[in-house]
Amino acid sequence: MKHFFASSSIGSAVTTTKTTTLLFKRLQSTTTLPNTTNNATKPPGLSIRLANLIENNLKENKSSSEIFNNLNTEVDANMRPGYKIYKSAPLTQALKNLLKKSENDSKIENIQNSSILPPSPYEILTKLINLDIASPVHFELVMADLLKNHHSYKDVLSLWVLFIQNFDATSGSSRTLSGGKRSSFTLNNIRSYVAIAYLGTCIENNSSTPSYEILSKILQVSENNGSSDIPFALIHRFIVNDAVIVNDPNLVEQFTSLFQELYNSYIESHIVNKNTGKFDASFLSNSNRVSDLRQIIELYNDKTNKYPQIYQSLMVALTDLNYAPEAIKLYNNHKDSKDCKRALLYAVSELNAPNKVKYDRLQALWNTLFVLPTTKDSGNVLEAEDYKWMLKSLYKCKNFKNFNNFWFNDVPKDFKDKYISLQAVYYECTPLYSDPKVLTNAVSFLKKNFNKNTEQDLTSLLVKVLNELLVAKDFINYDSLIAISNPILLNKNYDFLASKLHSYLVRDQKSGSKIEIEDLLLKFPLEENFYKVVESLTKVTQDPKVIEKLVSIIMSHKLELKSQYQEIIATIIKFYFRNNSFEKSEDIFKESFQQILAHDKSTRRVVEDIRLLVDSMISGFTEKLISTKDNSFFNKLNVYFEVFNASAIKLNEISRVPLMETILSNRAMNRLIHAIALSNGKLTESESQIVDKFLLYYEKHKKFYRINVKDSIKLNLN
Repeated sequence: MKHFFASSSIGSAVTTTKTTTLLFKRLQSTTTLPNTTNNATKPPGLSIRLANLIENNLKENKSSSEIFNNLNTEVDANMRPGYKIYKSAPLTQALKNLLKKSENDSKIENIQNSSILPPSPYEILTKLINLDIASPVHFELVMADLLKNHHSYKDVLSLWVLFIQNFDATSGSSRTLSGGKRSSFTLNNIRSYVAIAYLGTCIENNSSTPSYEILSKILQVSENNGSSDIPFALIHRFIVNDAVIVNDPNLVEQFTSLFQELYNSYIESHIVNKNTGKFDASFLSNSNRVSDLRQIIELYNDKTNKYPQIYQSLMVALTDLNYAPEAIKLYNNHKDSKDCKRALLYAVSELNAPNKVKYDRLQALWNTLFVLPTTKDSGNVLEAEDYKWMLKSLYKCKNFKNFNNFWFNDVPKDFKDKYISLQAVYYECTPLYSDPKVLTNAVSFLKKNFNKNTEQDLTSLLVKVLNELLVAKDFINYDSLIAISNPILLNKNYDFLASKLHSYLVRDQKSGSKIEIEDLLLKFPLEENFYKVVESLTKVTQDPKVIEKLVSIIMSHKLELKSQYQEIIATIIKFYFRNNSFEKSEDIFKESFQQILAHDKSTRRVVEDIRLLVDSMISGFTEKLISTKDNSFFNKLNVYFEVFNASAIKLNEISRVPLMETILSNRAMNRLIHAIALSNGKLTESESQIVDKFLLYYEKHKKFYRINVKDSIKLNLN
């Protein structure tokens, strides 16, 4: 592996072929697979015989009762102590077909025409569980049957208990069977059925109100930044489409009403501060997936207008994720809300238009929606919140002259003196580094107001000022602000922790001493979200020396950092791309790639780490291609595409099950397709071949991606 990526300009096919060959050798010599052999499992002879028996009986149109009896006879004749039936794909499919046959035979109209009572799908599944050959898809079928045909809500919940005893409830993979394949594709369906069964028990109890907290405990789901693993959209779809509920309008209406209560319970458990009981926008503002926001817009229904601020917060969150047009569309449904009018200013400031055009639009909206109503009706007055959102929006337009003109000429002096929120916005939006006097005033403002006003959260301003003080090497004021901070609250804030890490690295750099990993572990406990602290650090500092210091620590301590190592490396790769140092990104990729192969013992771990690294490189070079319009970057993209392809081929060869289906995340694929759409066909022959390869790859895997409609039409990808 010594010669892998010998230079940073390895775009030729020859070099790629050489590196691919070396990669194969490296994978063969360093990748250790877990032992998946089970001595108690015999070769798959009986498994295939059982599958053939069931399928042949089905072709002969035998009843489910006959097939089930024949299955039991064959099993009894061959089972011995310690023997396990091999869980093969043909057997899983055959048993699935048997369950469908049983469901059909068990319908009332079919029972009436039969002299033998057929076995129920539930009875068959119980037998499969006892034989250790049940798969998630079998649970899925039986749960759906219990819901739609029998209203057996408690039986579904009982089956869920059996499911989590036999399978990992977070992935659908087997707990008890050797070589069990991942079956997560059915897991969301199963979770949806369990959720519907839970709502059914609420109907049976007559007075029970569904609770998100109770359901999350039943499903044993985790949260990622507040985003729940409960598939709410799928549950809603099953209910409104009568997918697993008897076609009874009254029953569907009851389930729909209870689902609304359940979903509102989920949202309100996150948007209400448990200490103050007041609305808290952080759940929405911290969302990093536009799909989560769209789901809330579709499913949340606040009929009593209990939390009117939620729609403003949704508009702001959409805008921050670069979906300002969707924010404006949401405003059109809430035009009477003053909160939404303020958020409209913010959304317009982020539209794809020249700053001068955006400023003119903002000025027109300000006059029409805010100033004009005060002249027509003396009951309407401009409030501090109005000025605050106009200031934020002007700042987004990156025209500090207009920002300052509005602050000094339009915002009333008594408002500036009275409202801390206005002063905070002014300091947050002002480039403090350009004026030492303003920075000094901001420090004084924080010392006077931080932790003394419960209505205004000054944390973001505190973090900004702390980082500006580090740039100015003003450690005296830095330490004085740290002294007034609340460590219990702020030590959960990634931006604040990033500032402390920034300070630690800057001061160490100044002293010339060496940071030991143990010291870093002590000051910044490397829990599962430490990589987010690093991510925040890369956004607040532009000093490459600080990041290089951090890289030198991280690179030499992969084992201590465990699973977070690649997350941190991917974050640093993005930092160097943003700062036009992609050569350093390549250097870090090379070293990290070698460390993955040297240290990762799990094949699946190798897969995930390589995917994360390559995705970062392809995303980075795609953004370079888009911003520079330099099509030669297609050659760079091709190199990393081939690295991953080579990895995928080799790892799939040495693994029992396919490990890699897709290379890129949905976002990276979208940006790559967008870059191709922008190229307008101005490509060399070799670049055209690379683009064709990418498009063929997309066509093969397009079921995994949601591509921008305009790009799809332009490239004829429908």
